[in-house]
Amino acid sequence: MLFRILILFAAWFLLDGYGFNVLKSLEHSSFPELWQNVFRISYWLVDALFVLLLVNEGFKIRSNKGPRPRSFQLVGIFLLIFVPKLFLGLMMLGEDVFRLGLGSFDLLTAGNWDWAERSATYSMTALGLAFIPFAGVLHGMTRGKYQYKVKNLALSLTELPPSFDGFKIVQISDIHAGSFDSVAAVKRGIKKINDLQPDLIVFTGDLVNHHYSEAEPWVDIFAALEAPYGKISVLGNHDYPLSYFSKGDESKWNHHLQQIGNLHQRMGFRLLKNESTAINIGKEKIFVSGVENWGIPPFPQLGNLREASAMVEPGSVNILLSHDPSHWDAEVKDFSIKYHLTLSGHTHGMQFGFEVGNYKWSPVKYKYPKWAGHYSENDKHLYVNRGFGFIGFSGRIGIYPEITLITLKKAS
Repeated sequence: MLFRILILFAAWFLLDGYGFNVLKSLEHSSFPELWQNVFRISYWLVDALFVLLLVNEGFKIRSNKGPRPRSFQLVGIFLLIFVPKLFLGLMMLGEDVFRLGLGSFDLLTAGNWDWAERSATYSMTALGLAFIPFAGVLHGMTRGKYQYKVKNLALSLTELPPSFDGFKIVQISDIHAGSFDSVAAVKRGIKKINDLQPDLIVFTGDLVNHHYSEAEPWVDIFAALEAPYGKISVLGNHDYPLSYFSKGDESKWNHHLQQIGNLHQRMGFRLLKNESTAINIGKEKIFVSGVENWGIPPFPQLGNLREASAMVEPGSVNILLSHDPSHWDAEVKDFSIKYHLTLSGHTHGMQFGFEVGNYKWSPVKYKYPKWAGHYSENDKHLYVNRGFGFIGFSGRIGIYPEITLITLKKAS
C-alpha cells in the first residue's frame, strides 16, 4: 500500500512540474506579470493545502470506523486537481515529442541541436482544454451524484400469471449510506421512487460502506418507501465486516450482521439470506429468491442458490436478487431451476463513463462484461442497476444514480 501511495505522489509531482511549465511558458504572453505571479503562487498553494488536508484525513480515518463522507469529498478534490493536470501533462508531452522531433531533424540535417521554445499559444490552448475535465469532475461532485435517473424495462414473459400483467417492480442497489452528505437530495430520490407507484420494491445490497452505524441516520428516510406488495432486500459485499472476518473475530462479525439485519427490518425490508418468498395476487403467485453475496474473490462467496431455491415451485415465474452480476454467468443462467429475471448491482458503472442512446461505455466493462442495464440469454434475463449511492469518489460523471422501473408483461 505504501509503495502505491508513493508512486501516486510521484506521478502527482511529475504532473505538477509539467503543469508549472505551462505557466512559465505564458511569461511572454499578454498576461500581466502580476497575474502570472498569482497563478504560480496559487498553483503551489493549492497543492500544499491539499496534501495537508489529505494527511489530516488519513489520521482521522485510522482513529474512526473507516472513511467518512469527508474522505470521499477529498477524493473528489484530488480528482478535481489531478485529472486536469493529467490531461494538461499529456498535451505538454505531445508538444515535447514534437519539439524533440524538430530538434532531432535539425541535428541530422544541419549538425546542430535547436530545442524550440514552448508555444505560448499551444500552452494557452492546453490550459483551456484542461478546463473540460475539471468541469466534468466538478459537475459530478456537485450535481451528478444525486442526479437520479429512472431506467425503464418492460419484460415480457410467457409463463407470467395473468394477474401479474403490468406488475411494477422498482429496483435500487448500492445505497452506501455512509457516503451521503445531503438529506434533501436523498429525500428527492425517495420521492421519485414513490411517485412511480411500484407494486414491489427490491434492494440488491450494499446498504453501508464499512460499518452498520453509517445507516442509522437514514433509517426513517428509506422507511418512507412504499409498495403494496412489500419491500425485499439482500446483502452486498460491503455489508459484511471483512476486517472482523480476516481477524477471526466471530462475535463482532455476528453482531455486525445482526445489526445490519435489524436496519433492513426497521426500513421495512424483508431481508432474504439464501431463501425465497412468494408474491401472491389472488390464487396466482411468483417467487422472489435472494442469495447472500456471491462474488469473485476477494469478495465473499456466501450465496447458496440451491438453498435459496428450496421453496420455488415447478413452472413458476422466478426472480432472483443477487448483488454481484458475476453470479449470473457463473451459476444462475445454467442453474437447474429457471430464474426468468436476475437483478444485480455492485458495479456502480464505476461512477464514470458515458451513455448516448443505446450505447454505453465505462472502464468497468473490462472487469465486469455485464456492468449496467439489460442482458438476456436463452429467455433468461439479467438487469444490472447502476447504483443509488456512491463510494470512493463523492460524485458521478456520466453514469448517474439509477432507479429501475421493471414492468412485467404477459407475453401472448
